[in-house]
Amino acid sequence: MYVHQGEVERGIQDYDEALRLKPDFERALAGRGYALFQKSEYDLAIADFDAALRLKPGDALLLTDRAAAYMFKGETDRAMADLNEAIRQDPGYAEAFGCRGETHWKRGELDSAIQDFTEALRLKPDFEGMRELRGDVYGQKGEYDSALKDLGRVLTLNPKNIRARIDRGLTLVTKGDFKRAMEDLDEAVREAPKNPTAWAKRGRAHAWAGEKETAQRDFDEAIKLRPKNVAVLTDLAESHDHMGLTKLAMADYDRLVKLRPENAEFWNGLCWQKAIMGRLHSALGDCNESLSLKKGDANTLDSRGLIYLKMRRTNAAIVDYTAALAINPKLASSLYGRGLAERLQGRQAAARKDIRAAKAIDAKIGKEFARWYRLRPTAKSSAKPLAVAKTPGKTASVK
Repeated sequence: MYVHQGEVERGIQDYDEALRLKPDFERALAGRGYALFQKSEYDLAIADFDAALRLKPGDALLLTDRAAAYMFKGETDRAMADLNEAIRQDPGYAEAFGCRGETHWKRGELDSAIQDFTEALRLKPDFEGMRELRGDVYGQKGEYDSALKDLGRVLTLNPKNIRARIDRGLTLVTKGDFKRAMEDLDEAVREAPKNPTAWAKRGRAHAWAGEKETAQRDFDEAIKLRPKNVAVLTDLAESHDHMGLTKLAMADYDRLVKLRPENAEFWNGLCWQKAIMGRLHSALGDCNESLSLKKGDANTLDSRGLIYLKMRRTNAAIVDYTAALAINPKLASSLYGRGLAERLQGRQAAARKDIRAAKAIDAKIGKEFARWYRLRPTAKSSAKPLAVAKTPGKTASVK
Protein backbone atom coordinates (compact mmCIF):
# COMPACT_ATOMS: atom_id res chain seq x y z
CA MET A 1 0.00 0.00 0.00
CA TYR A 2 2.79 2.42 0.91
CA VAL A 3 4.46 1.96 -2.48
CA HIS A 4 1.30 2.91 -4.39
CA GLN A 5 0.96 5.98 -2.14
CA GLY A 6 4.47 7.10 -3.12
CA GLU A 7 6.14 6.03 0.14
CA VAL A 8 8.52 3.61 -1.53
CA GLU A 9 11.15 3.40 1.23
CA ARG A 10 8.53 2.68 3.86
CA GLY A 11 7.03 0.00 1.63
CA ILE A 12 10.43 -1.66 1.17
CA GLN A 13 10.94 -1.73 4.94
CA ASP A 14 7.65 -3.56 5.38
CA TYR A 15 8.49 -6.04 2.62
CA ASP A 16 11.91 -6.64 4.21
CA GLU A 17 10.25 -7.46 7.51
CA ALA A 18 7.69 -9.74 5.84
CA LEU A 19 10.48 -11.64 4.09
CA ARG A 20 12.50 -11.90 7.30
CA LEU A 21 9.51 -13.67 8.83
CA LYS A 22 8.69 -15.70 5.71
CA PRO A 23 11.56 -15.86 3.15
CA ASP A 24 9.44 -17.68 0.52
CA PHE A 25 6.60 -15.11 0.59
CA GLU A 26 6.02 -14.70 -3.16
CA ARG A 27 3.78 -11.63 -2.86
CA ALA A 28 6.34 -9.84 -0.70
CA LEU A 29 9.13 -10.63 -3.18
CA ALA A 30 7.00 -9.34 -6.05
CA GLY A 31 6.00 -6.23 -4.08
CA ARG A 32 9.57 -5.41 -3.09
CA GLY A 33 10.70 -5.99 -6.66
CA TYR A 34 8.11 -3.49 -7.87
CA ALA A 35 9.19 -0.97 -5.21
CA LEU A 36 12.85 -1.35 -6.20
CA PHE A 37 11.82 -0.90 -9.84
CA GLN A 38 10.18 2.40 -8.85
CA LYS A 39 13.55 3.47 -7.41
CA SER A 40 15.30 2.50 -10.70
CA GLU A 41 17.25 -0.20 -8.84
CA TYR A 42 16.70 -2.62 -11.68
CA ASP A 43 19.22 -5.33 -10.80
CA LEU A 44 17.80 -5.69 -7.29
CA ALA A 45 14.26 -5.66 -8.70
CA ILE A 46 15.15 -8.40 -11.18
CA ALA A 47 16.65 -10.52 -8.36
CA ASP A 48 13.36 -10.30 -6.45
CA PHE A 49 11.30 -11.13 -9.55
CA ASP A 50 13.60 -14.10 -10.21
CA ALA A 51 12.95 -15.39 -6.71
CA ALA A 52 9.21 -14.84 -7.04
CA LEU A 53 9.14 -16.68 -10.37
CA ARG A 54 10.91 -19.66 -8.82
CA LEU A 55 7.97 -19.86 -6.42
CA LYS A 56 5.36 -19.12 -9.10
CA PRO A 57 6.76 -20.21 -12.50
CA GLY A 58 5.20 -18.81 -15.65
CA ASP A 59 3.21 -16.08 -13.89
CA ALA A 60 2.35 -13.50 -16.57
CA LEU A 61 2.36 -10.53 -14.19
CA LEU A 62 5.76 -11.40 -12.72
CA LEU A 63 7.22 -12.02 -16.18
CA THR A 64 5.90 -8.65 -17.35
CA ASP A 65 7.29 -6.84 -14.30
CA ARG A 66 10.71 -8.46 -14.80
CA ALA A 67 10.57 -7.58 -18.48
CA ALA A 68 9.93 -3.93 -17.62
CA ALA A 69 13.06 -3.92 -15.45
CA TYR A 70 15.09 -5.51 -18.25
CA MET A 71 13.69 -2.97 -20.72
CA PHE A 72 14.69 0.01 -18.59
CA LYS A 73 18.14 -1.53 -18.18
CA GLY A 74 18.41 -1.61 -21.96
CA GLU A 75 18.37 -5.43 -22.13
CA THR A 76 15.57 -5.54 -24.67
CA ASP A 77 16.23 -9.12 -25.85
CA ARG A 78 15.65 -10.44 -22.34
CA ALA A 79 12.62 -8.21 -21.95
CA MET A 80 11.17 -9.50 -25.20
CA ALA A 81 11.72 -13.14 -24.18
CA ASP A 82 9.86 -12.58 -20.90
CA LEU A 83 7.01 -10.77 -22.64
CA ASN A 84 6.58 -13.40 -25.32
CA GLU A 85 6.36 -16.02 -22.56
CA ALA A 86 3.92 -13.89 -20.56
CA ILE A 87 1.64 -13.58 -23.61
CA ARG A 88 1.95 -17.32 -24.27
CA GLN A 89 0.91 -18.00 -20.67
CA ASP A 90 -1.94 -15.44 -20.72
CA PRO A 91 -2.95 -14.17 -24.20
CA GLY A 92 -5.56 -11.91 -22.60
CA TYR A 93 -3.13 -9.98 -20.40
CA ALA A 94 -3.25 -6.44 -21.83
CA GLU A 95 -0.34 -5.19 -19.73
CA ALA A 96 2.02 -7.72 -21.33
CA PHE A 97 1.10 -6.46 -24.81
CA GLY A 98 1.55 -2.89 -23.60
CA CYS A 99 4.99 -3.58 -22.16
CA ARG A 100 6.00 -5.44 -25.33
CA GLY A 101 4.84 -2.41 -27.31
CA GLU A 102 7.10 -0.20 -25.21
CA THR A 103 10.00 -2.60 -25.78
CA HIS A 104 9.43 -2.52 -29.55
CA TRP A 105 9.35 1.27 -29.33
CA LYS A 106 12.66 1.33 -27.43
CA ARG A 107 14.15 -0.82 -30.20
CA GLY A 108 12.86 1.55 -32.89
CA GLU A 109 10.30 -1.00 -34.14
CA LEU A 110 7.46 1.49 -34.43
CA ASP A 111 4.96 -0.53 -36.46
CA SER A 112 5.29 -3.50 -34.09
CA ALA A 113 4.87 -1.14 -31.13
CA ILE A 114 1.63 0.21 -32.58
CA GLN A 115 0.35 -3.32 -33.19
CA ASP A 116 0.96 -4.31 -29.57
CA PHE A 117 -0.55 -1.11 -28.17
CA THR A 118 -3.60 -1.65 -30.37
CA GLU A 119 -3.99 -5.22 -29.07
CA ALA A 120 -3.66 -3.98 -25.49
CA LEU A 121 -6.44 -1.48 -26.17
CA ARG A 122 -8.62 -4.15 -27.75
CA LEU A 123 -8.27 -6.22 -24.58
CA LYS A 124 -8.66 -3.22 -22.29
CA PRO A 125 -10.36 -0.28 -24.08
CA ASP A 126 -10.00 2.09 -21.11
CA PHE A 127 -6.23 1.51 -20.90
CA GLU A 128 -5.39 5.22 -20.89
CA GLY A 129 -1.62 4.79 -20.69
CA MET A 130 -1.49 2.58 -23.77
CA ARG A 131 -3.56 5.02 -25.84
CA GLU A 132 -1.21 7.79 -24.78
CA LEU A 133 1.87 5.76 -25.72
CA ARG A 134 0.35 4.79 -29.07
CA GLY A 135 -0.27 8.47 -29.73
CA ASP A 136 3.39 9.21 -28.99
CA VAL A 137 4.54 6.49 -31.42
CA TYR A 138 2.20 7.80 -34.13
CA GLY A 139 3.77 11.20 -33.58
CA GLN A 140 7.28 9.77 -33.92
CA LYS A 141 6.23 8.12 -37.19
CA GLY A 142 4.97 11.46 -38.49
CA GLU A 143 1.33 10.29 -38.43
CA TYR A 144 0.27 13.41 -36.58
CA ASP A 145 -3.48 13.17 -37.12
CA SER A 146 -3.54 9.67 -35.59
CA ALA A 147 -1.37 10.93 -32.73
CA LEU A 148 -3.68 13.86 -32.04
CA LYS A 149 -6.72 11.58 -32.18
CA ASP A 150 -5.29 9.26 -29.51
CA LEU A 151 -4.04 12.08 -27.28
CA GLY A 152 -7.32 13.96 -27.66
CA ARG A 153 -9.23 10.85 -26.59
CA VAL A 154 -7.01 10.52 -23.50
CA LEU A 155 -7.64 14.15 -22.57
CA THR A 156 -11.38 13.80 -23.10
CA LEU A 157 -11.40 10.96 -20.57
CA ASN A 158 -8.98 12.71 -18.22
CA PRO A 159 -8.47 16.46 -18.78
CA LYS A 160 -5.97 16.54 -15.89
CA ASN A 161 -3.51 14.19 -17.63
CA ILE A 162 -0.54 16.57 -17.79
CA ARG A 163 1.71 14.22 -19.75
CA ALA A 164 -0.89 13.75 -22.50
CA ARG A 165 -1.49 17.51 -22.66
CA ILE A 166 2.24 18.15 -23.01
CA ASP A 167 2.55 15.45 -25.67
CA ARG A 168 -0.35 16.88 -27.66
CA GLY A 169 1.22 20.32 -27.42
CA LEU A 170 4.53 19.03 -28.75
CA THR A 171 2.78 17.16 -31.57
CA LEU A 172 1.08 20.41 -32.56
CA VAL A 173 4.47 22.16 -32.49
CA THR A 174 5.79 19.55 -34.93
CA LYS A 175 2.79 20.21 -37.19
CA GLY A 176 3.57 23.93 -37.04
CA ASP A 177 0.37 24.82 -35.17
CA PHE A 178 2.04 26.93 -32.48
CA LYS A 179 -1.14 28.70 -31.38
CA ARG A 180 -2.95 25.50 -30.38
CA ALA A 181 0.30 24.02 -29.08
CA MET A 182 0.82 26.91 -26.68
CA GLU A 183 -2.76 26.60 -25.44
CA ASP A 184 -1.98 23.04 -24.31
CA LEU A 185 1.46 23.86 -22.93
CA ASP A 186 0.25 26.98 -21.09
CA GLU A 187 -2.51 24.86 -19.56
CA ALA A 188 0.05 22.24 -18.48
CA VAL A 189 2.10 24.90 -16.68
CA ARG A 190 -1.01 26.35 -15.03
CA GLU A 191 -2.16 22.93 -13.85
CA ALA A 192 1.30 21.78 -12.71
CA PRO A 193 3.47 24.81 -11.87
CA LYS A 194 5.84 22.62 -9.83
CA ASN A 195 6.35 20.15 -12.69
CA PRO A 196 9.74 20.84 -14.34
CA THR A 197 8.75 18.87 -17.44
CA ALA A 198 5.83 21.23 -18.13
CA TRP A 199 8.15 24.25 -18.08
CA ALA A 200 10.87 22.49 -20.10
CA LYS A 201 8.52 21.31 -22.84
CA ARG A 202 6.99 24.79 -23.15
CA GLY A 203 10.53 26.14 -23.34
CA ARG A 204 11.24 23.66 -26.12
CA ALA A 205 8.15 24.85 -28.01
CA HIS A 206 9.24 28.49 -27.68
CA ALA A 207 12.68 27.49 -28.98
CA TRP A 208 11.16 25.81 -32.03
CA ALA A 209 9.16 29.01 -32.63
CA GLY A 210 12.40 31.01 -32.55
CA GLU A 211 11.51 32.76 -29.26
CA LYS A 212 14.91 32.45 -27.60
CA GLU A 213 14.42 34.68 -24.55
CA THR A 214 11.01 33.21 -23.67
CA ALA A 215 12.40 29.70 -24.12
CA GLN A 216 15.31 30.43 -21.80
CA ARG A 217 13.00 31.80 -19.09
CA ASP A 218 10.99 28.58 -19.14
CA PHE A 219 14.13 26.46 -18.96
CA ASP A 220 15.46 28.57 -16.08
CA GLU A 221 12.24 27.85 -14.18
CA ALA A 222 12.47 24.12 -14.94
CA ILE A 223 16.09 23.93 -13.77
CA LYS A 224 15.26 25.92 -10.62
CA LEU A 225 12.68 23.25 -9.78
CA ARG A 226 14.98 20.31 -10.58
CA PRO A 227 18.63 21.35 -11.16
CA LYS A 228 19.88 17.88 -12.16
CA ASN A 229 16.83 16.58 -14.02
CA VAL A 230 18.29 14.75 -17.01
CA ALA A 231 15.13 15.06 -19.13
CA VAL A 232 15.02 18.84 -18.58
CA LEU A 233 18.71 19.24 -19.41
CA THR A 234 18.25 17.11 -22.54
CA ASP A 235 15.43 19.38 -23.73
CA LEU A 236 17.64 22.38 -23.02
CA ALA A 237 20.57 20.91 -25.00
CA GLU A 238 18.39 20.04 -27.98
CA SER A 239 16.74 23.46 -27.91
CA HIS A 240 20.08 25.27 -27.79
CA ASP A 241 21.18 23.17 -30.74
CA HIS A 242 17.98 23.93 -32.66
CA MET A 243 18.48 27.67 -32.09
CA GLY A 244 22.07 27.45 -33.34
CA LEU A 245 23.55 28.18 -29.89
CA THR A 246 26.31 25.63 -30.29
CA LYS A 247 28.50 26.69 -27.36
CA LEU A 248 25.56 26.49 -24.97
CA ALA A 249 24.50 23.12 -26.40
CA MET A 250 28.05 21.83 -25.98
CA ALA A 251 28.06 22.93 -22.34
CA ASP A 252 24.67 21.23 -21.84
CA TYR A 253 25.90 17.91 -23.23
CA ASP A 254 29.11 18.18 -21.22
CA ARG A 255 26.96 18.43 -18.09
CA LEU A 256 24.81 15.49 -19.23
CA VAL A 257 27.74 13.13 -19.79
CA LYS A 258 28.95 13.95 -16.27
CA LEU A 259 25.51 13.09 -14.89
CA ARG A 260 25.01 10.00 -17.10
CA PRO A 261 28.41 8.78 -18.36
CA GLU A 262 26.82 5.48 -19.43
CA ASN A 263 24.49 7.22 -21.91
CA ALA A 264 25.76 6.84 -25.50
CA GLU A 265 23.36 9.45 -26.90
CA PHE A 266 24.77 12.15 -24.62
CA TRP A 267 28.33 11.39 -25.72
CA ASN A 268 27.17 11.60 -29.32
CA GLY A 269 25.47 14.93 -28.60
CA LEU A 270 28.71 16.29 -27.14
CA CYS A 271 30.67 14.90 -30.08
CA TRP A 272 28.28 16.54 -32.55
CA GLN A 273 28.48 19.99 -30.96
CA LYS A 274 32.28 19.85 -30.82
CA ALA A 275 32.40 18.74 -34.43
CA ILE A 276 30.35 21.78 -35.45
CA MET A 277 32.66 24.01 -33.40
CA GLY A 278 35.74 22.54 -35.09
CA ARG A 279 37.13 20.85 -31.96
CA LEU A 280 37.70 17.76 -34.02
CA HIS A 281 40.15 15.64 -32.03
CA SER A 282 38.16 16.06 -28.82
CA ALA A 283 34.95 15.34 -30.75
CA LEU A 284 36.47 12.16 -32.16
CA GLY A 285 37.19 10.89 -28.65
CA ASP A 286 33.58 11.56 -27.61
CA CYS A 287 32.19 9.76 -30.66
CA ASN A 288 34.42 6.79 -30.00
CA GLU A 289 33.20 6.71 -26.39
CA SER A 290 29.61 6.75 -27.64
CA LEU A 291 30.28 3.86 -30.02
CA SER A 292 31.96 1.86 -27.27
CA LEU A 293 28.69 2.14 -25.32
CA LYS A 294 26.36 1.61 -28.27
CA LYS A 295 28.12 -0.22 -31.07
CA GLY A 296 26.93 0.36 -34.63
CA ASP A 297 24.74 3.39 -33.82
CA ALA A 298 23.84 5.12 -37.08
CA ASN A 299 23.63 8.62 -35.59
CA THR A 300 27.06 8.38 -33.98
CA LEU A 301 28.62 6.94 -37.14
CA ASP A 302 27.09 9.90 -38.97
CA SER A 303 28.64 12.30 -36.44
CA ARG A 304 32.06 10.68 -36.74
CA GLY A 305 31.72 10.81 -40.51
CA LEU A 306 31.41 14.60 -40.26
CA ILE A 307 34.56 14.78 -38.14
CA TYR A 308 36.54 12.78 -40.67
CA LEU A 309 35.10 14.88 -43.49
CA LYS A 310 36.21 18.09 -41.79
CA MET A 311 39.65 16.53 -41.22
CA ARG A 312 39.72 15.72 -44.95
CA ARG A 313 40.09 12.03 -44.08
CA THR A 314 37.66 11.22 -46.86
CA ASN A 315 38.14 7.45 -46.94
CA ALA A 316 37.34 7.20 -43.22
CA ALA A 317 34.35 9.53 -43.68
CA ILE A 318 32.96 7.38 -46.48
CA VAL A 319 33.39 4.21 -44.40
CA ASP A 320 31.41 5.70 -41.49
CA TYR A 321 28.72 7.25 -43.67
CA THR A 322 28.29 3.97 -45.56
CA ALA A 323 28.01 2.03 -42.28
CA ALA A 324 25.39 4.51 -41.03
CA LEU A 325 23.41 4.13 -44.26
CA ALA A 326 23.50 0.34 -43.99
CA ILE A 327 21.61 0.76 -40.71
CA ASN A 328 19.40 3.68 -41.79
CA PRO A 329 19.22 4.11 -45.59
CA LYS A 330 17.09 7.26 -45.18
CA LEU A 331 19.72 9.20 -43.19
CA ALA A 332 19.99 12.26 -45.43
CA SER A 333 22.97 13.74 -43.58
CA SER A 334 25.03 10.60 -44.24
CA LEU A 335 24.11 10.57 -47.92
CA TYR A 336 24.97 14.25 -48.27
CA GLY A 337 28.19 13.93 -46.26
CA ARG A 338 29.29 10.93 -48.30
CA GLY A 339 28.54 12.92 -51.43
CA LEU A 340 30.81 15.75 -50.24
CA ALA A 341 33.58 13.27 -49.45
CA GLU A 342 33.24 11.73 -52.90
CA ARG A 343 33.36 15.18 -54.45
CA LEU A 344 36.62 15.90 -52.62
CA GLN A 345 38.00 12.67 -54.07
CA GLY A 346 37.04 13.78 -57.55
CA ARG A 347 34.31 11.13 -57.90
CA GLN A 348 31.77 13.53 -59.31
CA ALA A 349 29.20 11.03 -60.60
CA ALA A 350 29.00 9.21 -57.27
CA ALA A 351 28.85 12.55 -55.43
CA ARG A 352 25.97 13.82 -57.56
CA LYS A 353 24.04 10.59 -57.01
CA ASP A 354 24.39 10.70 -53.21
CA ILE A 355 23.65 14.41 -52.93
CA ARG A 356 20.60 14.07 -55.17
CA ALA A 357 19.35 11.15 -53.05
CA ALA A 358 19.91 13.15 -49.85
CA LYS A 359 17.91 16.11 -51.20
CA ALA A 360 15.09 13.78 -52.21
CA ILE A 361 14.78 12.76 -48.55
CA ASP A 362 15.33 16.25 -47.11
CA ALA A 363 15.14 19.18 -49.52
CA LYS A 364 16.90 21.45 -46.99
CA ILE A 365 19.83 19.16 -46.25
CA GLY A 366 22.32 21.20 -48.30
CA LYS A 367 21.49 24.33 -46.34
CA GLU A 368 21.46 22.49 -43.02
CA PHE A 369 24.91 21.08 -43.71
CA ALA A 370 26.33 24.61 -43.88
CA ARG A 371 26.43 25.19 -40.12
CA TRP A 372 27.79 21.71 -39.47
CA TYR A 373 30.50 21.91 -42.13
CA ARG A 374 32.62 24.77 -40.81
CA LEU A 375 35.87 23.47 -42.26
CA ARG A 376 38.79 25.67 -41.28
CA PRO A 377 42.08 25.16 -43.16
CA THR A 378 44.83 23.84 -40.89
CA ALA A 379 48.60 24.04 -41.11
CA LYS A 380 48.54 20.67 -42.84
CA SER A 381 45.85 21.60 -45.34
CA SER A 382 45.23 24.68 -47.41
CA ALA A 383 42.00 23.25 -48.80
CA LYS A 384 39.06 25.63 -48.92
CA PRO A 385 35.65 24.77 -47.50
CA LEU A 386 33.17 23.33 -49.94
CA ALA A 387 30.55 25.77 -51.18
CA VAL A 388 27.43 25.27 -49.10
CA ALA A 389 24.74 27.80 -48.31
CA LYS A 390 24.47 29.29 -44.81
CA THR A 391 21.38 28.57 -42.77
CA PRO A 392 20.50 27.49 -39.22
CA GLY A 393 21.23 23.84 -38.49
CA LYS A 394 19.09 21.01 -37.21
CA THR A 395 18.71 19.34 -33.87
CA ALA A 396 21.26 16.63 -33.19
CA SER A 397 18.59 14.40 -31.72
CA VAL A 398 16.77 14.08 -35.05
CA LYS A 399 19.83 13.19 -37.07
